Amino acid sequence: MLNKSEGQTSKLATGFSADTYFCRVTDSLNCFEDSDPVTILEPAEITIAWDTVVDISCNGLTDGMITVDPDGGTPPYDYSWSEAILGALLAFTDSTSIDPVTGLSSLPEGSYTISVTDAEGCPAASTIPPLEVE
Repeated sequence: MLNKSEGQTSKLATGFSADTYFCRVTDSLNCFEDSDPVTILEPAEITIAWDTVVDISCNGLTDGMITVDPDGGTPPYDYSWSEAILGALLAFTDSTSIDPVTGLSSLPEGSYTISVTDAEGCPAASTIPPLEVE
């Protein structure tokens, strides 16, 4: 319920957690009208789909590729990739030139982990089985 005791006294109400609310509008004569209930839901948990996994074509080459497509949470997402053997770390966001269906290419053999954090700071991570020679 919105009222003065909760500090929400304008026509724009913000900062609500998941729950069911209604709005009470009161005029100068203390007459009021309540709105229908409005339910605010939590966003879905972040899931990470491995869209494309291309193994290395020949020993010593770096032509592997991985693309992912996160879902759920609250976009935009921040991405952090790491490679287990080299310990390399790459970080980028949806605002970079990399498409939101985010990927890495020119990869050597190895096992890669992606960590995704949404706009609300909720994290998810996934590790792909090692890229190997086809």
